[in-house]
Amino acid sequence: MDHSFLHSKKRLLADDEPELLKMGSAILADEGFQRLVTAANMKEGISAAKAGKPDLAILDVCLPDGDGFTLMEQIRTWTDIPVIFLTARDEAADKLAGLGLGADDYIAKPFLPQEFLLRVYAVLRRCYKEDAAVLKLDSCTVDFSRAEVDKSGEILPFCCFKAQ
Repeated sequence: MDHSFLHSKKRLLADDEPELLKMGSAILADEGFQRLVTAANMKEGISAAKAGKPDLAILDVCLPDGDGFTLMEQIRTWTDIPVIFLTARDEAADKLAGLGLGADDYIAKPFLPQEFLLRVYAVLRRCYKEDAAVLKLDSCTVDFSRAEVDKSGEILPFCCFKAQ
């Protein structure tokens, strides 16, 4: 299945474990995802979500300055992006709490890299259908839903372009 249009989606990965951030980033990069913002705590996660405008948030439940449940609730005050919890807390009550708050998926650590990718693809496919909102040109991709132009990896907002 061609997932190339999903690779342009920006992801936020928030986890306080540096090795997990590195591993998650590598798994996604190896698959062709290039737009990733990382955060090591809740404060960084909120800032990254506001500034980076991700299309998907992958959040650890246990963060040093709060929890992923609260982080998701904060993010959802200004955007309805899909959320996947990726956490060592795999008790039934935690899973039910995360899913009950509106998370799109819940992955327990340790996890298989392929399972992680399949779940990311499943959420992205369900939430972002390939349609006329994205226009691919020779040297750039225009994403009308995000009001952005991707020119060889450089993301430019529409406001940078003037009518000729």
